[in-house]
Amino acid sequence: MLHRHRFLLTLCLSLSVPQLPAQDDAADPALELYFAANAAYNRKLYPIAAGNYQSFISRYAAHPKAQLARYGLGLSQFALKQYDKAVGEFLKLINEPKLDSKIERGRLTLLHAQCLLYGGKKEEAQARLVAAASNLPPGVHQTGAIAAVADLFFGQNDWQKTVTWARKVQAVKSGNAQRLRAGYQEGYALFKLEKFAEAIAGLEKTRTLATTAKSETWVTRINYLLSECHAANKSLDKAEVSLQAALAKLRGSSAIDAQYRLGTIKFSQSKWIEAQADFENFLRDNKKPEKEDPRIREARFHVARCLMEQKETNKADKKLGELGNGSDEVAGRAVFWKGRLYSRDGKYAQAANALRSATDKEWYKKGFPASGGKPAPTIVADIDFEYANALMLQKAPNWMLALQFLQRVQARRGDYSQMPEVFSQQAICQHKLKQFEPSRRTTERFISAYVQHKLIADIRFLHAENLFL
Repeated sequence: MLHRHRFLLTLCLSLSVPQLPAQDDAADPALELYFAANAAYNRKLYPIAAGNYQSFISRYAAHPKAQLARYGLGLSQFALKQYDKAVGEFLKLINEPKLDSKIERGRLTLLHAQCLLYGGKKEEAQARLVAAASNLPPGVHQTGAIAAVADLFFGQNDWQKTVTWARKVQAVKSGNAQRLRAGYQEGYALFKLEKFAEAIAGLEKTRTLATTAKSETWVTRINYLLSECHAANKSLDKAEVSLQAALAKLRGSSAIDAQYRLGTIKFSQSKWIEAQADFENFLRDNKKPEKEDPRIREARFHVARCLMEQKETNKADKKLGELGNGSDEVAGRAVFWKGRLYSRDGKYAQAANALRSATDKEWYKKGFPASGGKPAPTIVADIDFEYANALMLQKAPNWMLALQFLQRVQARRGDYSQMPEVFSQQAICQHKLKQFEPSRRTTERFISAYVQHKLIADIRFLHAENLFL
């Protein structure tokens, strides 16, 4: 499972209120209150600090340190997560034509935007940050604004704009942490845009930076994402290497997720022994109940398939049989592959017996619905077609029953991907049952719909036989 590392907007939070030496204005009675507020803030006594700053502003609004007091009030409220209050204090300061030299307008702008963001006003925060990114002078605060915009687009799943702004972060003077985050965001966005080669090239550069910066966490994250990019780019060997590198540094649930994903990648490369080991390790380490993690039954199914490919027929049969007693799609696939376990060795009667077990299951009668934006699974149609083939190929073919299941596929799944083969087998069954006219109509439908199909020559011959008979 690919982890999406979202990033909270963190803008210049290591702030402190500037303090003045006591001797500068020793005769000023307001300073006692001001310094008390500063002291409370620096000791993280934010409620006391906020009260003192508020009192100072109320009593000494025209004091030269009033701006600093308002800044301290905003920071205290920010620390108390009173963003709706802090945002107003920061905005008043932003609107001042001239600020105290100790208050940086760029930092103030970012704090104001962050209050808007945390206060739920995302659109206004984004607008102000975009403006700050172009209006602030080059430097740490402009870079912070650009990085914040990239974060926002990343959080909105706006992948094209994420790429644009993440590249802007990398194009200006920025720290390693910002460049690494932006490089990852760019790579992830390109992955979502299915620009896999471009994502890989960028992520490899970012991984080099992470290695140089000795950031093991980022190297691991990037390796994980690189694995997915390589897999999507049909380079499973590279995907395996990247994920193995990530897995070596992962712990806990992240390691368990990677172990499962590594098993699927090895399985796709027909590395049956290695894939089986990864799935078994996943099952051993994953402590979630089966009902809470659908990957558990998927892993058990893949273990059975690995055993099947290693010719461990008895072990595979047992595991597939256990899975076939479930009520999910995995159960359907288990029944199908239990049939295939025997049919591919020419044991068609045993295959038919295995496939027949599905016909009294509730999921077989109802089928599986579409979910997650994906079309309805075809596993029931796969079972029907496989069962029909086994009935036709066993020593004593049951043409009538095979025909019934072929017709069931057509009635229930008109979108079935193997419909040409279904028609072909139906025509053969009808011909064997001496139903020559129905067989002729079936071959005629095939010739009309699938003239370029590889079976067309065989169907034309059968069509001619039907006409003759």
